[in-house]
Amino acid sequence: MESALVKMTRSIMDCCICVTVILLLANSANVSGESPTTHSAPLNECPVKLHIDGEQGPSARISDCSSGKPVSLFTEGIAEEIEVKDNVLPALTPSLFSNVPPTINFVRPDQKVEELPQTIRDRLKYYASPSSPIAFYVSLSGFTQTQDVWEYIVFYGLPYQINMARDYLSVLPHQKFNHIPDSWALGCKDQLGRNLQRFKAKYGEEDYGIFPETFVLPEDKVALKRAWNSSDKHRTWLLKPPCAFGGRGIEVVQDWKKVPKKEHTVVQRYISNPLLVNGSKIDLRVYVHVTSINPLRIYVNPEGLVRISVEKYTMKDINNRAIHLTNKDINDKNSLYYVDEQLAEGNRR
Repeated sequence: MESALVKMTRSIMDCCICVTVILLLANSANVSGESPTTHSAPLNECPVKLHIDGEQGPSARISDCSSGKPVSLFTEGIAEEIEVKDNVLPALTPSLFSNVPPTINFVRPDQKVEELPQTIRDRLKYYASPSSPIAFYVSLSGFTQTQDVWEYIVFYGLPYQINMARDYLSVLPHQKFNHIPDSWALGCKDQLGRNLQRFKAKYGEEDYGIFPETFVLPEDKVALKRAWNSSDKHRTWLLKPPCAFGGRGIEVVQDWKKVPKKEHTVVQRYISNPLLVNGSKIDLRVYVHVTSINPLRIYVNPEGLVRISVEKYTMKDINNRAIHLTNKDINDKNSLYYVDEQLAEGNRR
């Protein structure tokens, strides 16, 4: 079972949407592959020839990569230099590495991008709800939606669920997923809490004393009651739905009667001395890109995000969520909320 999971995760690694042209044209005679960079040292290995069963003819044209010659005639000169013409950005971004094909340039709504050839656009298919945020952005670069599991190159949806087994088992080598199977272990607060508890018990307080007391109800109700009664002061707790987001359903409580008796809920002790910026609560978000589980490969984004609550911090009002939560969905409904375009001021920096 473990080997099957490893095999599956390998096939869907690199879950960010950085789609190379060589994958887009994997079953075409004109596969991109030239590196448009000025690196003189070639790679030690030639690119792997891609082939999809059932296709006719060669799936790639590969020259002698050790000589520095292009591995495909299709991209010879297509992305040698990024040049903005008439405020239109190039469709492809050159790779920084030798013998690595260019990638598709994803743009913002206020930007324009060159149109790729029809032969490429015919293969730019994503599998997701058309109402999802990603659908709008990838459409700017020529992607269109499909419901055919054999046709898409990008799958954008929720983390793996049992009813999605067919989608994962039928995945082809060139198809990308935005979630690695079982990522609920990090994305859901109850499972994350359980995993942190296990690691804390195994490795100790010094390495894993980084989170407040956490209980998952109803299983931990007795332990929660014991911790609740042991606190003479700061008897303030957060109730959180296990798998919600955007601050949905989070409550600050000080009365035991408000703690659910049977409902599946995560309960955390409220930190009594939170870090403040200009008198308001904040949180720090650092984004990582997990491209592989076996071997584990993680890239840390050099740019993070600071979210600042609209209202000044006080414990005199535990019902005002704009005081205690930093989520955008909570704070942007407040008239005081604003975001500076340069991200130098405001509630998101």
